[in-house]
Amino acid sequence: MNIEKLMSETRDRLVGVTGIRSSTALLALVCAVMLPPLEARGQEMLFEGPALSFSNLELGYEQRYFDLEGVDDGNGFHAGFSLAPIPILYVAGDFKYSSAQSIFNDDDISFIDTKLGLGARVTLLDTLSVYLEGGGAYGKMEGRPSAAYDGFGYYIEPGVKLGLFGRVEFSVAADFTYLQSETILGGKAGMMFGITDNLGLTLEGGFSDHTDFLGIGLRIAW
Repeated sequence: MNIEKLMSETRDRLVGVTGIRSSTALLALVCAVMLPPLEARGQEMLFEGPALSFSNLELGYEQRYFDLEGVDDGNGFHAGFSLAPIPILYVAGDFKYSSAQSIFNDDDISFIDTKLGLGARVTLLDTLSVYLEGGGAYGKMEGRPSAAYDGFGYYIEPGVKLGLFGRVEFSVAADFTYLQSETILGGKAGMMFGITDNLGLTLEGGFSDHTDFLGIGLRIAW
């Protein structure tokens, strides 16, 4: 065996291993400099701004789609609030109004959905809250006799809020509303992007037995 060739191959292997170790050490050093300590990252993930807030005010625009033949897509607005006097309980209210036009007789279709209730929430993790809300409801839709209704009832809304990346909130909820001897089933999902500690941009979509909607708005939290 060629001793010089063997020594040369051994030296090359040692150089390669040393190079890998050096690169790994350099990468670890860069990560240590660029990333904050685990304690700091844990503090950044605490949601004390508009994300996961149950004390806030929301205002926004809605595009509403009516499940009625010959009715154009409607538009309107929504306004809601939530106030938590203690960490596990809160009061909430919501008002939605939309209008659309019928292509058959040019009559306006108007839609109103109002809710006021109490809720309880449980924080399972720093980034996860589960809640159950319920209370009184008022709904009205007019302009199409076959689909018109106007009455009071009640609603129940179970839901989940999940915090992501420190300033983003994802939420999903089901909705069970009882009006005029009719149970209306629905659901909704949304995202909130925190702009500042007290202001966020909201995106939401939902469906029910009568209408579907997409919305965009602002959340002011305190």
